[in-house]
Amino acid sequence: SSSSSSSSSSSSPLEARISRLRSEAAEAKTLPSLLTVTLRAVAKQCDVVLRASAFPLTGFNFPLRSIAHEILPALADRGGAEFFAPYVPDAFARRYAVAQLLVAQIQRLAPDRQRADEYRGSRTVDRFHGRWSLAVYFQLRYQQLRKPLEDSVKAPPTLLRKKKQQQQEEDTSLFLLTATQGTWAGVRRCWEPRVWLGRLTHRFFKATVQLLRRYASWAADGLGQPELDSKAAAAAASSSSSSSSSSARKWSPALKVVDLLRLEIDIGRLGNLVSKELIPLMIRTVSSRTGGPAAAEAEVEGEEVKKLVEAGMRGVVEELRAARQRCRDCVAIRVARDCIAPIASDVPRIKALYSMTGKAAPREPSAYVGAVLDPLRRNMALCGKLGLIGKEAEEDAKAENKTAGGWLVQSVGKRVVERYLTAAKDLLQVVSKTEELLTRLNKKKKAGSKATGELSDADKIRLQLYLDIRRFGEHLADIGAQPEGLQELKDLVKVPEGAAP
Repeated sequence: SSSSSSSSSSSSPLEARISRLRSEAAEAKTLPSLLTVTLRAVAKQCDVVLRASAFPLTGFNFPLRSIAHEILPALADRGGAEFFAPYVPDAFARRYAVAQLLVAQIQRLAPDRQRADEYRGSRTVDRFHGRWSLAVYFQLRYQQLRKPLEDSVKAPPTLLRKKKQQQQEEDTSLFLLTATQGTWAGVRRCWEPRVWLGRLTHRFFKATVQLLRRYASWAADGLGQPELDSKAAAAAASSSSSSSSSSARKWSPALKVVDLLRLEIDIGRLGNLVSKELIPLMIRTVSSRTGGPAAAEAEVEGEEVKKLVEAGMRGVVEELRAARQRCRDCVAIRVARDCIAPIASDVPRIKALYSMTGKAAPREPSAYVGAVLDPLRRNMALCGKLGLIGKEAEEDAKAENKTAGGWLVQSVGKRVVERYLTAAKDLLQVVSKTEELLTRLNKKKKAGSKATGELSDADKIRLQLYLDIRRFGEHLADIGAQPEGLQELKDLVKVPEGAAP
């Protein structure tokens, strides 16, 4: 009877503690709070042993060999297949985060770093990690992340619908095209706390790079090589077969200039967001090591993480810049082609206006000069409507040390000046040859002159060209262009002293 009474008296405190634990657990409304309450109660009941194991000479790892040895296998074995199932990624990520919080809380019970390291590398912890199908979870997530992009890149660029655009967050509403929207949404989501898991950092990093590269290659391949002049086209025709595979993916029909401008804007905005927002987000996420057992792995200094992330992203950032530059070249070539048309048709006609016609020396520029830069002006206005020339473009241009929207002006201006220079040289060469021919025929008067003191036909042609080029230079200055070769063009034509008005 004495033994039974002693047994009942010894069991009553234990039963009381269990009863209190059950009541506290019943108040827990979520899985994280339930596990926290359970672990807190265990730590409280084992307080004496935990403090005793902290003594350096004991060498006993009580959190690993007792607490983790009981709790983690029990959760792994009795949690059930549904608890570890990855087929609903959002729910899986929540349960996984809770489980990793439990692992981290047990680790904090370790009395020193040596026993914490032993706990992290133990078979008990490894076995618990092995219950989580992280590879399946990532594949499901990756399918979700890339689907919007893959659906968009099956065709040439398409505009976002206004209703859709208004529903997006402020940063994504900057985009004009569905493909850019899908790319940014995918890479940004890779690093959201609800998606990213520490043990999958390398896979999410690779997914980020793959999504951005897919977008850059879609843009570059769809644009194809910018249209070249005859010499460059002949050289390109003898290039490797890789260019033919790329041209097979070129968009057909070719995009309109307005669509090219939209694509250029989107690529630029995506590149800026990657550099200014995504990369810092990746660095913060990896450095913090929140969301997975990576918090318990070897510490990595923030500066080292920054260097690794920036180095890993450098290549894809350059690919985006290259795609943007290709888009700019395509726009500039198309606009310049329209600007060059009056030059190509009207500059050679100057000779016919003054050769043996008796027409008076010119006093004003030709009518065609005023129309040369009209296509450029129209597209500059279009850039302003699309938002290319504005606060964001000014910041972008400041980073490039250029005027906002100036890439279009400078690039088109350079091409037009080069073509104007070629046309002027060809005209002057024809005029010079005509003069030489007439001189050899021993004309009594200078070639084409009508009377002493009058300008010859050749000088009238030169004067007209001189006036045209000067006015063309003024028009370039009005829109802020100072392209290379402009001064050479101005210095090309020499007129008799006092002939110019």
